[in-house]
Amino acid sequence: MMWKMQPCRSNKRPKWLAAVVVALVACDARAQFTWTKRSPTSRPSARSFHGFAYDSTRRVVVLFGGWDGKNPLSDTWEWDGNNWTKRSSKHTPVARAQHALAYDSTRRRVVLFGGAQGSKLLSDTWEWNGVDWEERFPKTKPPPVEAFGFAYDASRRRTVLFGGSISPSRAISDTWEWDGSDWMKRSSVKRPAARWRHPLAYDSRRKRVLLFGGYFGRFYNDTWEWDGSNWVERPSSVRPPAREGHDFAYDSKRGVVVLFGGDKSRLSDTWEWDGSKWVQKSLLNKPSGRIDAHMVYDSARGVVLLFGGSGPGEVELSDTWEYGPRGIHALRQGMQVIEARSAIASQQVAAGLG
Repeated sequence: MMWKMQPCRSNKRPKWLAAVVVALVACDARAQFTWTKRSPTSRPSARSFHGFAYDSTRRVVVLFGGWDGKNPLSDTWEWDGNNWTKRSSKHTPVARAQHALAYDSTRRRVVLFGGAQGSKLLSDTWEWNGVDWEERFPKTKPPPVEAFGFAYDASRRRTVLFGGSISPSRAISDTWEWDGSDWMKRSSVKRPAARWRHPLAYDSRRKRVLLFGGYFGRFYNDTWEWDGSNWVERPSSVRPPAREGHDFAYDSKRGVVVLFGGDKSRLSDTWEWDGSKWVQKSLLNKPSGRIDAHMVYDSARGVVLLFGGSGPGEVELSDTWEYGPRGIHALRQGMQVIEARSAIASQQVAAGLG
């Protein structure tokens, strides 16, 4: 029997819409990358030392807490690519700063650990499921610590913690991993020197956790990788100047880690690490110099997101920036308009009005 295929008009995209999609992809692949300041209608208050993570399941960036210049904070915010929304929940961690967040993509939870509530260091573990915060009570855990590196290793399904400050005069060089139920202290033949205020990021192509810089007794500009068993130092003839209080995020589409800012002098430089070398990017448009801002990669939108930090004069900031292809925002806005008009036209056709 021969079946006659009927056109599905309500779901068919017009050719001009497909052309726009192709143009969007081409722009994303070839365009020069730049920083673009966003202007949301609502946003978190000015702060630094906040926790920041990208929830790839819900396609939102999650922000918790931080330091407003006078007090630690305990609010939860989410960024959807256009605007910030403050989230309320039945439970919430105590106010803190210099903690960290990482998204466990296997268990679909944002993991929070440690930080400081004033002079009190913390060692509690919490998880955000998109609706509420839940405190976890593992049998083993790291010591109370602040200003540590934190990243989720997706290949091994572990959240990795390295270093940090356990007192104003003491940094540690411990490596810990969270498996969703307990913390485990890991040993390594070699490891980075003790330090604080350094970032970690997970390179999904090379299946390594990257560390750069930090401070304890001196500023560092060394590059290390954690493979799940050992730390390995990666030498590079060209590398960013030594610094602390910077941050970076892994761009999984291009396979590079993007680094911005840091240091006591509030740097405003952008660097990229491709797995073998560092390259400084020459950019006219960029965020002002700052320290203790935080960054994540938004894989749904193909951009690195940066929020807040502390600027010159120790003034806390509340601006939102994206690092991505030049002109990508105009194309995406146009795409949203086109998609909306296409949906209306499809509904009219389906209703017999077209």
